[in-house]
Amino acid sequence: DLIVAVEIIEHLENPWKFLRECLRVLRDDGQLIITSPNVTTLMSRLTFLLTGALPYFREESFVGCYHVTPVFPWMVDRACRTAGGKIQEMRFSRVDWPRRNDVPHRLSRVRSRALSLLPKNSLTGEITAYRIRKDSARERVTPGLHYK
Repeated sequence: DLIVAVEIIEHLENPWKFLRECLRVLRDDGQLIITSPNVTTLMSRLTFLLTGALPYFREESFVGCYHVTPVFPWMVDRACRTAGGKIQEMRFSRVDWPRRNDVPHRLSRVRSRALSLLPKNSLTGEITAYRIRKDSARERVTPGLHYK
C-alpha cells in the first residue's frame, strides 16, 4: 500500500483530518509520502520575524494558489500519533526559492551555485518530504483527552 500526496497538504483547511484519513485507509505497514513547503528554514524564520508572514503563505499565495495551512514537522508527527502512523524519514530538496510574490522563479547562476554549497536540511531545504509508515500497534494519542 502506498499513498503519495505531492504539494497538496498545504492547500487543505484541515491537514490533520487528511493525514488521519490517509492512515486509516492504508494497510498496516503501508507508506504515506507527502511533501510541502518547508516552513522551518532559516529564511522562513527570518521572514516571519521581520514581516509576520511565512514564504509561500503570504496574501499572494492565498489568493493565487490557496496556500492556507503551513505544515510544520511537529504537526505531522502529532497527527500521525493520533492515527497510528510514524514518520520514518524526512528529506529536503531545493528547487526554486520564492520571490516576494511567492511565485517560484529560476535562480541566477551565482545564487544557484551559492545555494548548492549548502546542505539540504531542515534549515536550508525548500521542500520537506515525509515518509510515514502506518503501524496499528503503535500507541495512539487520543485527541482531546488530557488525562488518563
